[in-house]
Formats: sequence, structure tokens, C-alpha cells
Amino acid sequence: MKKIIASFGWLMLLLPLISVAGNKSFLNSINGGFAETETRQVSNFKGVSSGGSFDVFITMGGQESLKLEGDKEDLAKIETVVEDGILKVRFQKKMNSSWFNTHEKVRVYITAKQLDEVSLSGSGNIKVDGTIKSTDFKTKLSGSGNISLAANASTFNAAISGSGGITVSGETKGSSISISGSGDFNGKGLHSQTTDIKISGSGNAKVNVDETLNAAVSGSGNIYYSGKAQVANVKKSGSGSISKM
Repeated sequence: MKKIIASFGWLMLLLPLISVAGNKSFLNSINGGFAETETRQVSNFKGVSSGGSFDVFITMGGQESLKLEGDKEDLAKIETVVEDGILKVRFQKKMNSSWFNTHEKVRVYITAKQLDEVSLSGSGNIKVDGTIKSTDFKTKLSGSGNISLAANASTFNAAISGSGGITVSGETKGSSISISGSGDFNGKGLHSQTTDIKISGSGNAKVNVDETLNAAVSGSGNIYYSGKAQVANVKKSGSGSISKM
């Protein structure tokens, strides 16, 4: 009788684990990672746009490539297409992005020859390994995600809307930064000769400028600058600030 009671006790302890084991994320974790790896053909792109909760890893290299890691069912619902020279990674139009919130995050690995644009919308992340070389480089972030990259460009443009963040290093002759919302731009490692920066909302920006800084702040946002810059034009309304680091 004691053995029966003991066995029943163990069964009751195991029931929650059996229930959890039915969860896809749990199974992936105990299997040591993602369930599927899928390689897709891709070519002739000079920009990357991610629309979703994907973790995107871009490597600057010679041979263009694209690989996705995740649950097989999830990968089947992700579309990758080159449009107007931009490699777009996104949910199929018929899918509701909230469906992916309860699933294991998909990882996307991209090798690019040349990049002139990197954009992210949603809660995902983009990280670029290697230095981007471009005449005119643009990066755009909307949502709560993060972008991290290094770029040497004649002109550099960054736009943030939402609560996400962009971290940049490298060199540029002229940069233009725009923040609306609570997002942050960290350009301490981006050496720029001239910078035009505009913040509306509660976002913050850190920039490194050697010659001329034009700054405009409306709301509670803050601009912090380093370098030898002369602050030529300042427009400020609200409780925000413009100060030297």
C-alpha cells in the first residue's frame, strides 16, 4: 500500500512537467536550441529590413546568404523577399504578429556584400558584424527593438520612433539624427564632422562631433555631445537639455 501511495505521489509531481513539456519553447530548450535550420536563396540586395520579433545577425562578407533558425512551423510563416534592392524579412501578410509572441524567437543569419540601409520595426534586434562602407547610409527603427552596427559613410542618417535604441560606431562627414518618442541613439563611437539632430519626446542622444552641431529639442529629451564641436544652432522647448559630455 505504501508503494502505491509513493508511486501516486511521484506521478502527481511529474504531471506539471508533462504539461510543460507540451510547450514548444520548453522542448526547444531541452533539445539544446532551435529545431530547424533553413537556407534560402538570396542575391542582389543592398539593404535589410526586419519586420517582427526576429533576432537578425548580419555579417559583412563576400558571398550573399540567408539562413533561418527556429521551429519548422514558425519558419513556414516567415516571408523573405528582395524588393527594390532591400532584403525584407517579415511575417506573411495573413499572419497576426501576436501569434509569434508565445513562440520561440526566430534567428536570422544574413551575409551581405554591401549595405546602404538597415531598418527594423517591432521588438526584434539587428546586430551587424563587420564595418559597413557606404556613400549614403540610412538606418531606421520603429518599435521597441535594438540595432547595433559600425559604419564608415560619407553621410549617415538615423531615425528612431518608439522606445527602441540604436548604437553606432565608425566615421562620417555628416550625420542627421531624428528621434520621436522615448528611443535612444548612442553615437559616442561615431565620429562625425557635422551633425544635425532633432528630438521630440523623451528620447536621448549621445553624439561625437568635431566641427558643427545643430540641435533641436522639444519635450523632455536630452542631447549629449563630445568632441570639438561648435554648437551653431540651438532650438529648445520643454524640459530637455543640450550639454557637453
